[in-house]
Amino acid sequence: MGQAAITIFVPAEAKPRIRAALADVGLGTSYQAGVVALLDELLIR
Repeated sequence: MGQAAITIFVPAEAKPRIRAALADVGLGTSYQAGVVALLDELLIR
């Protein structure tokens, strides 16, 4: 399966909160890994 880039713009002050929320639900501690894991979960549903 190929890969494609997706750019998501968020306010600078939101990025640490998003990273913390992703970590809280077990989706990793890096912003990129957490967002990718979240998208993977959503695509499975």
